[in-house]
Amino acid sequence: MTIKIKEQNFVLHHYGVVFWDEKKMILIADVHFGKIGHFRKHGIAIPNKAFLENFNKLNEILNFFEPEKIVFLGDLFHSDMNNDWDWFVLWRNLFKGIRMILIRGNHDIIHDDFYIKLDFELHDQLYIEP
Repeated sequence: MTIKIKEQNFVLHHYGVVFWDEKKMILIADVHFGKIGHFRKHGIAIPNKAFLENFNKLNEILNFFEPEKIVFLGDLFHSDMNNDWDWFVLWRNLFKGIRMILIRGNHDIIHDDFYIKLDFELHDQLYIEP
C-alpha cells in the first residue's frame, strides 16, 4: 500500500517497514537484533535458527526496494553484546553500500564506537525535510 504525505510517497510493507520513495529510504523500528541471543543467554529456550528470521526478512526488503539509506527508529540491538552481534556485523558488511542511520532507542545500550566501526550514523533525533 502506498500513502502520500506532504507530496511524498511512502510504501507500507507487510513486514512492518516503510519505504520513502523520494528519499530511497527504508524506515524501520524495533528490530531488536540480539533479543533471541539475550533470551538464550538467560536460559530461555528458543531455537537457534530463530534469530535468522529478522535477517532474512530484512534482506528480502533490501533486495526488493534497493534503498540508498535505512533509518532504524530505535531499538536496533536488544541489549548488551551477545553472540548475535557477530551475525549482525556479518549482515552489515553485506550491505556496505547502504547508508545506515540509528536513532537511539531505550534498548540501544551498546557503546557508540561499535556502531561507528560499522559505519553507522548515530542520532538521538533526526529531522528530514519536507
